[in-house]
Amino acid sequence: MRRLTVLLSGDFRQILPVVLRGTRADIVKACLKTSFLWPHINVLSLRINMRVHLQHDLREEMFSKLLIDIGDGKIKEVEGRINIPESLGNIVGDLITLTD
Repeated sequence: MRRLTVLLSGDFRQILPVVLRGTRADIVKACLKTSFLWPHINVLSLRINMRVHLQHDLREEMFSKLLIDIGDGKIKEVEGRINIPESLGNIVGDLITLTD
């Protein structure tokens, strides 16, 4: 048996295959995780967002942690929505302020 090292990168929580006119089930079926190869894949996960870590930005760090917690199922949705703390964003009243 020959061994082959391949580096695949991405966030499987965010990147799904494109299946033209496919249903949700078709998309899941096309994912790498459902492949016969998946049991033979060694998955290594990066858990530290280096951009956030090097910039020392508290809001970015909180947002990064929130995304990981959502992906890990630690934050539950309520009526199909996930509440994001107001401290992670700025509420603006008009489009000009938003684009500025």
